[in-house]
Amino acid sequence: MSKISQTGSSTPGFGYFFYHYVWMVIDVFYPPVCSGCEKPGIRWCDECNSKVQIIKAPFCQVCGTPLQRGGSCDECREHPPQFDRLRSLAVFGGPLRTALHGLKYRRDQGIAEILAAPLINIVDREAWEFDIIVPVPLSKPHLRERGYNQAEMIARPLALGLKKPCVVDAVIRSKETSSQVALSPAERYANLQDAFSANPAKLKGRNVLLLDDVATTGATLNSCSKALKDAGAKTVLCLTVAKTLRKGNVASVG
Repeated sequence: MSKISQTGSSTPGFGYFFYHYVWMVIDVFYPPVCSGCEKPGIRWCDECNSKVQIIKAPFCQVCGTPLQRGGSCDECREHPPQFDRLRSLAVFGGPLRTALHGLKYRRDQGIAEILAAPLINIVDREAWEFDIIVPVPLSKPHLRERGYNQAEMIARPLALGLKKPCVVDAVIRSKETSSQVALSPAERYANLQDAFSANPAKLKGRNVLLLDDVATTGATLNSCSKALKDAGAKTVLCLTVAKTLRKGNVASVG
């Protein structure tokens, strides 16, 4: 089992280590509990880490869904997405699901740095080349209510680790949408149609790494990628901490 707290072969810059040091100091004054099980004294414990189901090859070369063998999945062949690639670290379940919900709904911001570290491995493995990192934006009401964007909390240490700029104003949610939670895949896509708009001045001719916490149906990433490309982005590579798998997609996890 790969530890989700490990970084890859890239050599992070000073900013990354300073960011990590700041969180270590915060942990001294405000002792943490594990984001997966609430064990005291640590933000992410070894026991929760051992339960994470890392997504491994073979998987769809477009959307990253585990497959019995390589190539592209039926969905991507029949309905090519707006993004060029999507990769996810692990299956959305168990302690990782609890940790991501804590980040999203309970202001457990300390876990974001830990979740960002292993994403460097994926970028290294895929040998992705890009110019900027863009977190998927929240709507203004949700941002006011929550006080922060959980995708941005993960994107900022990732950007420091990869030594790339994090551009939070490259894309915005331009249309309010209803909650995605109870919607079918088709309804999610319809709900998010034209939900984003992007800034050509930030994007024209650039290659983008689009970052979100979870890929469920891919509807959010698809809609956001369309806006980025409509604004002039050359390629959009998507990266998430977790991915919701449909029943039967368990061939390449461990």
